[in-house]
Amino acid sequence: MYKRNLMPFLVNLSKDWICAVMIISTSLSGYAQGDLLIFPKRIVFDGNHQKVKKVYVTNNGIETTTYKISYIELDMDKEGKLVELDTIYANQNIASKKLRIYPRHITLLPGESQVVKVQLINERNIAEGEYRSHLYFRSVPNPKNPEERGSGKASDDNISIKLNYVYGISIANIIRVGNPNIQVNIESFKVENIKEQYISVSMSLERNGNFSSYGNIEFEYISPNGKIIHLKTIKGFAVYAPGNLRQAHFGLNTLDGLDLNNGKIRATYKEEGNERIYAQETLNL
Repeated sequence: MYKRNLMPFLVNLSKDWICAVMIISTSLSGYAQGDLLIFPKRIVFDGNHQKVKKVYVTNNGIETTTYKISYIELDMDKEGKLVELDTIYANQNIASKKLRIYPRHITLLPGESQVVKVQLINERNIAEGEYRSHLYFRSVPNPKNPEERGSGKASDDNISIKLNYVYGISIANIIRVGNPNIQVNIESFKVENIKEQYISVSMSLERNGNFSSYGNIEFEYISPNGKIIHLKTIKGFAVYAPGNLRQAHFGLNTLDGLDLNNGKIRATYKEEGNERIYAQETLNL
């Protein structure tokens, strides 16, 4: 999941005004941020000869908005945060050079949707491996009346502030060439806290192989007599290459009557779209 920290950028600084632009980026499971909705949450070119993918963009707001579409390069740290890269490392396979997006600007009325196409190009010249970039949708400020920016009055003791919110969403674009070879191990699986019908756990996921892992983590409680009760499913959990370690904490709400001092918690990490199990580990309570 990509969540860009809230950051103020001060522009047009003067005695009377400070115009601040705040950029917020996040990726969700039916990705929505502000008034922007994007589906799907990620696209993958995996050798099935489909050269064009479609992304559906919807303006859920009440104002007409223009969006600029481009690529950014992100790396995942061990805590799962996606950080924009200032330098591209040798082992960071970039997908953006092999993809074409169109259109690059769209203007949507309230409630209007549009398809953005992503095309794979020069696919015959792509070496085996996985390539990743993030398609970034950013709203473009469109003040109703530009003259309003200078209409405020401020004394020497006061400062007027005008805030323009610029929202953005990024979704992973991945190219996979070759046969997948992915191994994931769940390590350091332990209880962090137990309180009434709430339990928190932590774990480390170690990934090896030529591709990233992406899927769902299912948590189950196994009673002393073997009864299995579903606790929670974490959807869209990734360990993106070239990184090979992700540390995570999860809060699990449980049902009344479960004895959290006995039994087991089982974590199963499954690949999205099928029943392939990346890793499974059991924790004794």
